[in-house]
Amino acid sequence: MNDLINLSNNLLNMKSNLDKMIEEVWNRKESDHTSEYEQGIWTPDVNAIENENEIKIHAYIPMAKKEDINISIKENILSIEGKTEFKTDKKDSILREEIPCGKFSRTFKIDYPIKNEEIKASYKDGMLEIKIPKSEASKTSKINIE
Repeated sequence: MNDLINLSNNLLNMKSNLDKMIEEVWNRKESDHTSEYEQGIWTPDVNAIENENEIKIHAYIPMAKKEDINISIKENILSIEGKTEFKTDKKDSILREEIPCGKFSRTFKIDYPIKNEEIKASYKDGMLEIKIPKSEASKTSKINIE
């Protein structure tokens, strides 16, 4: 019974702390924002798709400029980094801020031999698409049974 009471008290404390954090966010003043509204590093949402020939990664990076996105690969670790910003006039007051802004970062380990020199990327309408061709060694081969 004591364990149940302790669990209940812990859950109530967690809820109270969460309520305080939410209240702090809602009561932020304009001066709480940096000039670029950087809120720390955020992580873009992605969809990863695989077929026999390639891996495709689609990353949602709203309000980014193509030149502010950096993609690199080293030892089969793909890194996506950059920054976004949302500017308002000083006289404007932000009522709600849900679109992530500031520095972002996301990394992936590619578990297949790939063709680094043939990786292609494009960015349009807030969506970054990266096509990563698999090398011949990573493709599936059909084995006939004798």
